[in-house]
Amino acid sequence: MNDFISGIAQDINAMLDYREALGYSRKSQGSHFKSLDRFCAASYPEADVLTKDIVLEWLEEQHSAIDRKAIAVRLLANYMQAIGKDAYVLYDGYMKAVKSQPAYIFKDSELSALFKAIDKTKPTNKEPFLHEIVPVIYRLIYTCGLHQVWIY
Repeated sequence: MNDFISGIAQDINAMLDYREALGYSRKSQGSHFKSLDRFCAASYPEADVLTKDIVLEWLEEQHSAIDRKAIAVRLLANYMQAIGKDAYVLYDGYMKAVKSQPAYIFKDSELSALFKAIDKTKPTNKEPFLHEIVPVIYRLIYTCGLHQVWIY
């Protein structure tokens, strides 16, 4: 189904097909590409390449989720370049860097309170073994250091 109408519609669809073949959902970036497509159709109806002006103007008019939209437009530009087309790839520094947070070391009393609360988990009709699973999962996360995986 082709919902895209701009000069880069064919490239957007081809890239989404490619990513779908790799196991990604078309919906994960679909709204961002729809927004880019509508912008290109309205502001640059004759454009069939992704230029710096198009990318920067589109991002400037965005008000929410700009990091995710910048990632989406980088994906498209990288795809277009990979298939031999001209496309402006947004530089890495455009998206704000994620600041790493210093690790928080729990006090013994905090850990004790945390695990006491976890151990009070009650089974439910939908999850009759919840009271057995939750304490094991949290202890696994704590003892194996798996919590580090969740921090960006």
